[in-house]
Amino acid sequence: FMFSNTPPDDIMCVIFFGGEPLLEFELMKKITEMIESHPQFDQRVRFMLGSNGTIFNDQIAEFLVAHGFNFLISCDGPSEFQDEFRRYKGGRSSSARVEKTIKEALTVFPNLQVCSVYHPRTFHRLPVVFDYLSGLGVQTMSFSPDMSASWTTEEASMLPDLFKEIGQKHISLWRKHEPRRINIIDEKIQTILKGRYSPGHRK
Repeated sequence: FMFSNTPPDDIMCVIFFGGEPLLEFELMKKITEMIESHPQFDQRVRFMLGSNGTIFNDQIAEFLVAHGFNFLISCDGPSEFQDEFRRYKGGRSSSARVEKTIKEALTVFPNLQVCSVYHPRTFHRLPVVFDYLSGLGVQTMSFSPDMSASWTTEEASMLPDLFKEIGQKHISLWRKHEPRRINIIDEKIQTILKGRYSPGHRK
């Protein structure tokens, strides 16, 4: 269906996400190999894996590299932030394991993307999260609101100042020739440089 219905000039992005897709690593490998063995398979196909960072090893890394995967890890920041909503079943902290995975993954994927979700209970910590991820060596970050949470107008009104603070840190690092890519800033810059949102742009 995918190969038959995608326009010739379009990219096909196959994303494995969850939950934690690496719990089914063998199935993920079979699906990838099935797609690659299709007679119409070509360079239009992109693979991506979104992980919570609790499972990672050399075998996984080798497979992802061999098949050209983009890799994304979800991490909400240092332990007091990460463990607010991302503990193991039973309540055990996931922070140390996820930090270890990020450090290991960065040696293989220098453009590793780390996604942090912010919530009404945690959004005021965003600049601290930025500093934490930068300190780990993460260069590509995305900050996403928890859209399932109940946000008040007052909470939403505080976001511009927090984004401005992150923006100042962003500028400072660029001036030191230590650039970072941040979705809440870079995507907006691209839009401004293009002059407008294009028709039908989902954002």
